[in-house]
Order: sequence, then structure tokens, then C-alpha cells
Amino acid sequence: MREAGLLLASMLLFALLSCTPDASKLEALDKDGNVQAYVETAAGSTPSKNFDFLAAPGNLGSIPGTNLEVLILGQAAKSGKVVKILPIALINLAEGETESSVVIAVPIEKEKQTIKAEKYSSLLTEYHLAHQMVQNWFLGRNGLGKTRLRGWEDETAARALINSSSES
Repeated sequence: MREAGLLLASMLLFALLSCTPDASKLEALDKDGNVQAYVETAAGSTPSKNFDFLAAPGNLGSIPGTNLEVLILGQAAKSGKVVKILPIALINLAEGETESSVVIAVPIEKEKQTIKAEKYSSLLTEYHLAHQMVQNWFLGRNGLGKTRLRGWEDETAARALINSSSES
């Protein structure tokens, strides 16, 4: 009987520890005002069935409470993980008549960062190759020529879009 109780307790503890947060119950900002991102695809994975050779250059996900997509330039994180992020840029895209913006961010935790950019200007100057790689990945992820670049914006624009999207 005691062994069955230990087994049940162990199973319950494992279930609790392995639960992923429900993204629909999260908000864009945590209680300290940090932007949160919900990871859907880990860095290095291939999110597209059509182009399974095109590995994501960062963790892909969404900002809870918004309809915004986010690319987190950092160490690979498991799907379902919530990461506190520092938005550093927006990449603005168009596919046909549909326009979209993707938040480009780094993890707040320094040890999880793969680049040390805290502003768009440093992404552009100090990490120019990463900037180009991200841009080329987004332009090619749905097939060459299907997505157009509308431009880049800085961290202020990224944060403003997050704030306005989470309020609506």
C-alpha cells in the first residue's frame, strides 16, 4: 500500500513539473513589467513543413495577450516555455495583401543570450550578419518571392506595438 502511495505521489509530482503554461491565460507583461513570450518552436528547429531544411534562427513564438509573433535570439528553449524578453526590433513583412510585424527580441537572462544586442542599432552594427540572417530567413520561410520586406523598426516601436496590441 505504501509503495502504491509513493508511486502515485511521484506520478503527480512529475505531472505537475512537466506541465506547460496555458498561453491563453498569460499576459504580454509580467507583474514587473517585463515582456513575456511563449515559445512554440525551438531555435534550430524547422517550423515549416514546406521548407523543412530552413531551421529557425531563434526561438519562435508569440507574445501572450496579443496576436504578435516573436523571434527570440537566444539559446534553444523548449516548446511551451515562457521566456522574459527584451524587444530590440520589429521586422515588417508583407505576403500578398497581408502585412505583419514580427518582434525580434533577446532573453532578459544574460546567460541565455546568444547575442548581446539590447537595441536595434547594436543588432544592425555589432551583429550585422545576425540581422541579415534573420531578414533572409523571414523572406524565405514561406518560399522565395512570397514575402516582401517592408522595413525594420527599433526597440521603441517594438515596445509600442506590444503595448498597443495588449491593450486591445
